[in-house]
Amino acid sequence: MRIDLSRILFGLVIGGLLTLIAFFAFFDFSVIDNTGDDPLLGADYLRLQADYKDGLAKRKIGKDDAPIKMTLYTDFACEGCRDFYQQVLPWLRYSMIEDGIVNLEVKFYPVLSQHPESLVASQAALCAAEQSDFYTYHNLLFDNQDNWKQNVALDDYLIDLASRNRYKETVFRKCLLSGKYEQFVKLELSDAIGKGIKGAPTAVLQKDDKVKIIEGGVSAKLYEQAINALLEDPKEETKEEAKDEPAA
Repeated sequence: MRIDLSRILFGLVIGGLLTLIAFFAFFDFSVIDNTGDDPLLGADYLRLQADYKDGLAKRKIGKDDAPIKMTLYTDFACEGCRDFYQQVLPWLRYSMIEDGIVNLEVKFYPVLSQHPESLVASQAALCAAEQSDFYTYHNLLFDNQDNWKQNVALDDYLIDLASRNRYKETVFRKCLLSGKYEQFVKLELSDAIGKGIKGAPTAVLQKDDKVKIIEGGVSAKLYEQAINALLEDPKEETKEEAKDEPAA
């Protein structure tokens, strides 16, 4: 039996090319953008932070001199993030933030490959922040998550959600439909990935030069232990991970 090597090699080359084409067609490269690898993207993120500083400041709650600074990376369409909102945030707010122990800042981590609609929801939250009330809309997004996820009329739903909750509809509509915050949200995601954040929810707790990272944690007890460990100032490594459930 004669084997035609040229036909076999030709078939292998064509098969490899088709595999590459499929990879580039379906892989979500937006998820791996990294401002840390591109100084121009990093500069754009810093510029937009300065441009939008008044609205972004509404994402922070707690005393400026709180000993622990906490950054929470969230995805409004993520069920684990909703669990954090329901199970951890109330305790955190009333036991740690109002007592002056923790200063919390929410940042966006829309997992675009799974929840592309979260990109729009994050922009809507910033449009709400323009009207000086980020957290009411933040709460509305999680309370109504099942209603707006994968909604074909997503923009209309988010605008209606705002108007039904005393936001100025005309101003909110103009903000959301303009897409003014789309680049900022994508750059914030890229910046987080560049810092090693792997999913949402992820919390970074810092006291001076000590850092604890909680990935996927939806247990108030887990956060209480991490916060107390930082406050006790133990002789330990400056960074460690306390893991509960895997982040989305």
